[in-house]
Amino acid sequence: MKLTFFLVTLVFVALDILTGWTKALATGTTNSSIMRVGLYHKLGEILAVGVGYICEYSFPLVGISVALPLVESICTYIILMELASVIENIMKINPQLADVLNRVFKRGDSDEKR
Repeated sequence: MKLTFFLVTLVFVALDILTGWTKALATGTTNSSIMRVGLYHKLGEILAVGVGYICEYSFPLVGISVALPLVESICTYIILMELASVIENIMKINPQLADVLNRVFKRGDSDEKR
C-alpha cells in the first residue's frame, strides 16, 4: 500500500515537471535557476515521504504511537499539491482549457470573475 502511494506520488511529481517544462517552453520563460529551485522542491517532497516512512517504522521501536498513517498522509498532500500545479500549468499552456478546468476542479477564483 505504501509503495502504491509513493509510486502515484512520483507520477504526479513527474507530471508537474513535464507540464512545467512544457509551460516554460510554450511561454518562452525557460529559466535554469527557476527550474533548479523547482527540482530542489521536488527532492524535498520525496525526502518528506522518506521521513514519514522512517517515522512510521522507527516510532514504534522507541515506544511512540502515532494513529495517523504518515506516509499516506504526506503522499496525499503532495498529490493534491502537484495536481493543482499541473492544472495551473495546463491552463497556461492552453488558456482555452482554463474555463473548463476551473469548472471541473471548482477553483474559487473562477466564481469571483463571474
